[in-house]
Amino acid sequence: MGNIVLTGVTVFVVVMIAIGMKRGLVKTAFSFGSIFIALVLVNILTPVAKEAIKNTPVYDSINQNIQSYVSEHIATSTENMTETGINNQEKIINELPLPNGLKESLTKNNNQSSYDSLAVNTFKEYVVAYLTDVVLNAVVYILLFMVISILMKTLVEVLNIVTKLPVIHTFNMAGGALIGFAQAILIIWLLCMVVTIFSSTSWGQTVCKAIADNGVLSMIYDNNLIQNIVNSLF
Repeated sequence: MGNIVLTGVTVFVVVMIAIGMKRGLVKTAFSFGSIFIALVLVNILTPVAKEAIKNTPVYDSINQNIQSYVSEHIATSTENMTETGINNQEKIINELPLPNGLKESLTKNNNQSSYDSLAVNTFKEYVVAYLTDVVLNAVVYILLFMVISILMKTLVEVLNIVTKLPVIHTFNMAGGALIGFAQAILIIWLLCMVVTIFSSTSWGQTVCKAIADNGVLSMIYDNNLIQNIVNSLF
């Protein structure tokens, strides 16, 4: 499975480079820039949108799915795991079918400060609350990004005339390829967030395991700058 996912990622990157070459530097650069503009706007709007969603059935649905997921992988006897020691808790976290980066975050934040922040008392409640928060962050971020990107895409099409200037044709293609590569990485990071959202589903667990078992995929997932920015906001 890991090789299949890696092959898909590789093909996607190559396709994005080819698209960048075809579209050229100017149009691709503006398209790429629009992604950053969208990300800035999303970072500003996400905290507000997240708080609003917490009062809707969407949040309850996410929380219930996470509870079922955690209950399936953590025995009922761990309900009061705080009484049995941190080492056992770390072992349980490491056995969860999640990407290594998410496991490390769960382990790192497994302390009283996080328990107080999330308003929980037990280890199991902490895992549920933390994963719910991560998934909610990703859901809000992705939805806002999609809406803003659609609006920005309309503006990108206006620059199509500039890309046809013969003087910058060669430079336009080479620069477009480089920006196409960078754009591919950003999109892959966003897809990694989608995987995080569905990590409690069977296919999500399969993909998470494939990522954890593959060095290249783990490197991409664990160094997700977008996810790091989102996590730092909350």
